[in-house]
Amino acid sequence: MNVFPTVTGYVWPPTLAPVWNAQVQKTQTGRIVAATYQQYPLYKFTVKFDVLAQSDYQTLLAFFNQQQGNVIPFWFDAGPGQDTVSVQAFGTGNGVTTAFTLLRSYGGFVEPVGSANGTPTIYVNGIEEYPTPLTSPGTPSLSQVAGGTMAARTNYVRTTYSSANGETLGSTQASIAISADNLLHVASPSAQTGAVSWNVYASTTSGAEVRQSGQAIGTAWTEPTTGLVDLNPLPAANTTGWSISAALVTFNGPPANAAALTWTGAYYFQCRFAKGTVDFEQFMYQLYKTKSVSLETYW
Repeated sequence: MNVFPTVTGYVWPPTLAPVWNAQVQKTQTGRIVAATYQQYPLYKFTVKFDVLAQSDYQTLLAFFNQQQGNVIPFWFDAGPGQDTVSVQAFGTGNGVTTAFTLLRSYGGFVEPVGSANGTPTIYVNGIEEYPTPLTSPGTPSLSQVAGGTMAARTNYVRTTYSSANGETLGSTQASIAISADNLLHVASPSAQTGAVSWNVYASTTSGAEVRQSGQAIGTAWTEPTTGLVDLNPLPAANTTGWSISAALVTFNGPPANAAALTWTGAYYFQCRFAKGTVDFEQFMYQLYKTKSVSLETYW
């Protein structure tokens, strides 16, 4: 959708009025019965333009006509105090749900925003989850170290990265022949923006690698003296990253149960012009004004 234009002469801040659609009835016994038809309020904004230069007047008039008056909706930035949040909670993971609507908390009242303005910063349990999915690590670097009492064998290894919320697909497979009484040693892959840890998958059978451990980036992994463990198989999909449409954030993998989701960024209100007409007044040569322009949000 189009964005309400910023032009010289705009009188900040706009007037704001919350609007509820409710039914209130008083019974013959004096009781009040009331109910609202809305979960969230609508807002009416009144914006003023005391002075519009010729070019700004034309910009505003063209925008009004592009929206066909009050027919086509648009995004509106209500300005300081009404257009940003910082570390705002917008959901809690349950291990299943992937889509969450961005929220704002205003004076203790929580409601959805119309749309993100730009790319928000998304956090899962306080750690930033970047929108672009991570790429898989390069081919693992393998070696062996003395230790244990196991027989000679061949190990097959693949690695993954983990982000705050998901995990990549496995790397290209690497293999190494391990001598008797030695242990598998896997070097850490290089750091990647958004990767908070890396994971080792190994097996003595090619293509059957299972998870052994999660490690901090920069920390190598050495096979325990008791040998490989049998945990989860390799991921079937890359679950790192997320996408956004208006105010709906969709993670590529469901946030874990009880994971706290927060965001920082700017947002728009979804509006229409309240009426199909706007009065402009030319009060000097190439100077215009309009007493007020009313905008209304909707869901």
